[in-house]
Amino acid sequence: MNITIRKKLILTLSIILTLIIIEAATTTLVERRSDFLTDETIRLYNETIFLKSKLIDHLEWMNGLLESVTGGDKFTGQIDPTQCDFGKWYYSYKATGEYSSLEGKRKELIDSMEGYHSALHGSAAKIGSAASQDEKLAVYKNETKTAVGKLQELFNSYMEEIEIVMESYEEELNRFNIVSSIVEISLMAMIFIITAVFGYIIFGGIM
Repeated sequence: MNITIRKKLILTLSIILTLIIIEAATTTLVERRSDFLTDETIRLYNETIFLKSKLIDHLEWMNGLLESVTGGDKFTGQIDPTQCDFGKWYYSYKATGEYSSLEGKRKELIDSMEGYHSALHGSAAKIGSAASQDEKLAVYKNETKTAVGKLQELFNSYMEEIEIVMESYEEELNRFNIVSSIVEISLMAMIFIITAVFGYIIFGGIM
């Protein structure tokens, strides 16, 4: 069956256009996924920075509590665990869909923080109502230091889990970039080959 030059041109352009659309769609999908992974990595990185700063805040809070005990002064730090910066973040975070979607160890670690964080702030109230300095020091040693130690372990474990997630995002991002490059090169090669072949067929037929 003879095919006219016009039909050959239309067929060639149709194939090339289809390949270009596939390339554009692939590039768009890769870029969207890359943007998501990049945004998530930045968000998780900022979360680790925030948690580290809040841990430091609580260590300073604990030192202030000890100074009030040894100096006989009234402690002026935050006693309500829901009102410190970490507490505000923690309870607002637990109300989000992101928290609801957490699975496995990260969710378990987040849930475990509440009790120790509350115990830490609660120890300051106990110290404030203790009758003697010995009782105050006993509460600080047995409750305050224990609570902050456990909380520090949980913070560190949670940040390690975030690091694992960030590494997986980075690996996925690298894979997407590799796949995108391969697809782009392959499609461009196909366009070149098809153009060359049909060009030869068309113009060869004319000559």
